[in-house]
Parts: sequence; C-alpha cells; structure tokens
Amino acid sequence: MNQIYYYKRSSGTWVFLVDGQTIVKDAEKGAQYHRMLRFAKKEPWRLYLDLFEDFEKIRSSFFTPEYWVGRTWAQEENL
Repeated sequence: MNQIYYYKRSSGTWVFLVDGQTIVKDAEKGAQYHRMLRFAKKEPWRLYLDLFEDFEKIRSSFFTPEYWVGRTWAQEENL
C-alpha cells in the first residue's frame, strides 16, 4: 500500500489521500478514520496547507487539477 496523506482545514474537516483517491470526512469521522488507520499500522503522513512544499504536494495529489485552478492554500484552509 502507498503512503497515506492527509491535511486538515480550520473547520475541522479532514482530507485524506488513499490509493490516489481523495476522501473528505467531517471532524468526528475524520478523527475516527485517522485512529483506525493508525491502529491498522498504516501511519498517515500529515501535510500542512501553509507550507509551500506540502501545498504543492496537496495540489498535485488531492482532488482534480480543475479543483485547484485559482485556489490558494488560505481558501482551502477556510472551507
């Protein structure tokens, strides 16, 4: 299995990347999913929207290229 990545928005929403698929979960379900992954020894790697290198990884991996057209890290953070 490939590395699992995730980031969090200020609203508490968790956004995971699992096997190339973006999975969005609310605050409660995201925390449960994160614990489940860790329990299964699939340690997810956290990315930060406000770090340039992490944001570039997020833009190139999560959602579709069209989703990111004109969108900044701050706009994504505040969804």
